[in-house]
This record gives sequence, structure tokens and C-alpha cells, in this order.
Amino acid sequence: MLVCAKCSRLNPEGANTCSACGASLAEAKYRACPTCGTINSIRDMFCFRCLTLLPPADDQIDTANIGDSAADIDLDPLAALTHALPEAQLDFTVPPGSSRPPHTAPTGISGIATAISQISGPSHAQPSISRVAKILIYAGVILAALIPLLAHIRPSGATSARESVYGLLQSLEDIPQGAAVLVSFDYGPAYAAELDSLATLILQHLAEHSNKVLIMSTHPLGMANAERLFSTLDLPMEYGNNYLYLGYLPGEESGLRLLLGEFGSVFIYDFFKQQSLDTYPLAREIESLSQVQRVIVLSEDAVTIQRWIEQVQSPTHLSMDALVSASAEPYLTPYYLSRQLSSLTGGLPAALELQAVQKGTGLDLGFSLGLVGLTLLVALITVVTTINDFSKRHKQGR
Repeated sequence: MLVCAKCSRLNPEGANTCSACGASLAEAKYRACPTCGTINSIRDMFCFRCLTLLPPADDQIDTANIGDSAADIDLDPLAALTHALPEAQLDFTVPPGSSRPPHTAPTGISGIATAISQISGPSHAQPSISRVAKILIYAGVILAALIPLLAHIRPSGATSARESVYGLLQSLEDIPQGAAVLVSFDYGPAYAAELDSLATLILQHLAEHSNKVLIMSTHPLGMANAERLFSTLDLPMEYGNNYLYLGYLPGEESGLRLLLGEFGSVFIYDFFKQQSLDTYPLAREIESLSQVQRVIVLSEDAVTIQRWIEQVQSPTHLSMDALVSASAEPYLTPYYLSRQLSSLTGGLPAALELQAVQKGTGLDLGFSLGLVGLTLLVALITVVTTINDFSKRHKQGR
């Protein structure tokens, strides 16, 4: 397609005159790419945008003014970009304040600035948020940050907990004092913040009732979690007599099936001191699951609890408590309703409610440090933003 030098109309190859204004196309200097439509110089062989081979110049067009020598060829690498628009639109000599023909677009930096100013209008016409609106926004942010904190504070004696929390507490109370309990830490560090609180309350309850605790894990990092948690608790328990680390049990279903035998054939050495289980009084006293009164599993997912039910609870009919993450609790509800689980509790809120029920008081803010920290951070950002805004307004008023 040839570009008319007078009106910039695109005309078909081989045309002698412009179909719009009737001007001769013998002086045509530009050609449109048949592939992408980009305007190229008539002497270009390839489109500078998509590299399409351009059709040769028609014989009827006078190209004498183009020149045949190498000296007449523009070697400027930006020449193609300069030729991309008709010549009339590359005029930078018109002052910004002068009038232009209706069909000519403003060019140059001054022309662009003029066009932008015409579109956007005066700067004072742009809307701005009033001081009252900003205060209301800040107050809303502070209120939104405080609502979760206030919702977890109840006056003394006004404890409210879910049915599952009361079920767990009743299940723990049903364990005879001094009985053996098997606790499995089946969660990794990613779920420690959610399940450590439940594990702490369980261990404290067992220690207060002089229960003998055997600790194991089917998670590769579970024993490390148990050891870390015990190191932070000051429990009246003696290692080897009141509690014992059995160790990590691999194998998933097949590994859990081995628990139906004696502990000494499954865990040869304890996890803590790497000594034979026979060296510990507790291991000699509690040799198998038949001497265990309760199994408590702390798990990050529902699949692990399902394995315990299928491989351990179903063959032995042992009472089993499942303390899981909040995301896993809904999937295990059918097992609780069918009484394969003595109790089912999930998530950090359950630990807050369990502690409140045990003490008979409002919820302890010690478990809400993360929420308090977030609230203070949001409040601090709000205050700093408000002070900064008032400071700017004060400087502008001088």
C-alpha cells in the first residue's frame, strides 16, 4: 500500500493517483507493510517492525528523486523510526500556542504537554480526600485491628468453648491416674505454632495426674518437636521413669502395624540417649500396647489419623484422641461420630478454649501474643501516617 504524500491516504500498489485527493503518487515516499500495516520508507526492502519482505516499487512510480548511489542511502539506524510517520506529523517547528489544522495532531514535547493539560484540566480541579474522611478511614483501620483482640477477651467465669473441647477434657479426665499413655508427635515445624499449644496442655495434664508417657512419632521431624517442647516445660517428670522417648517409626501403614507387637522389637534404642530400652524402668514396665490406657495423636493432616485408626485402633479398640490442625478437623469428623475417636480437637483456638475451661476463667492472652503484636503494628502505622499527614498540612499552611 502506497501512502499519499499529500493526505496520507493508503492506496493500492500500482496506483498512479490518490483515491482520496487525486494527487499524483509518483512522489510517494512511504509504503504500508502488507503484514502488520507499519509505515516504511519506499526504498526499504523489509518492514522495520516485522521484517516482512516489502513488494518492489511499481515501475509507474517515479523514483528518480530517491537516488541510486550508496551515498544517497540513509545509514542512520533510527531512520526507519523517523520515516514511520508522515512528514506532516514530524513537524516540531510549530509553537505550542499556534493553531493547527483539524487533521494534524500536536507533536513535540510542548505539544504533548498541551494535550495532557487539555485532557487532565487544571491541577486544582483534581479531587482530594478531606481531613474528616481520612480520620474516619484511620479510625476504621484501628477498629478493624482491635475487633479480633476484643472478641477473644471474656470476663472471668464467662468461658465459652466448643463441644469438641469439652469432649477432649472429659476424655483426659477418664484416664486413670498413673496409667500409661502413648503420645505421638506427628507434625513438623510448619505446624508447631498451631499444635504446640495443644501438646503443652496435654503434657501438663498428664504430668499433674502422674501418668506415664511414652513418646513416639511417624513424622521424620516429630521427635525433634517433642524434645524441643519438653525442654521448654518444667514438668515434674523424670526421664526413664515417668516419660520415655521411643523414637521415630517409619513405614506409614506397615510401620504402625508393628506396634501391635512389643515396643522393644520396634524401638531398639531410645531417641534421647540412644540406649537399649531395657535399661529404662518405664520400658520394662510398659512393654506393649496392651498395657497402654490411651493413645493421643497430634497430627498436621487427616491421613495420619486415618492410618492410626486403621492399623492400631481398629485391631486393639484402644481409646484414641486426635489433636489436629484446624484444616484437618472437618475431614475426621465421621471417625469421631462413629466413636472410633474418643475426642477430636483442632487448631490454636481449641487450645485457648481448653485452657479457659480448665481454669474456669476468661481466655489467656498469653496465647494471643501474635494477634496483639499485629494489632499494635497496625495501630503504630496508623498513628505515624496521621502525624505525617498533619505535619505536611501544617507546613503547607505557612
